[in-house]
Amino acid sequence: ENKNAPEGNESEDEKTEDKRAKGKGATEDRYMDPHEVERHMQQLWNKEEELCRLLWRGLAHPSLRGTGGSPFDHPSLFFVYVIPVPPSRFRPPSKLGDQVFENAQNVLLQRIINIG
Repeated sequence: ENKNAPEGNESEDEKTEDKRAKGKGATEDRYMDPHEVERHMQQLWNKEEELCRLLWRGLAHPSLRGTGGSPFDHPSLFFVYVIPVPPSRFRPPSKLGDQVFENAQNVLLQRIINIG
């Protein structure tokens, strides 16, 4: 791609490439919330279960491999539904001189809460 060429002076190859990129089925980038992503993964799993099992075979915990029960029966392996949180008494604030700092775990947990 020639970045020095003025806009509008695209070569035929660049125009063809743009047409392919914007062709049938191409969509604009957009934000997908986790629930929508999970629905898409479920649909993919339903349509292409064998392929999904082959692609993500290495994600199984070693103790589950070869047991007959498949750890790949559901795409939920990609999602976290519950986050264990230790009681606040195990996350005390830190003191440095006269200053008091929030525990690092509290800061990270607060970020998760703010995102959700």
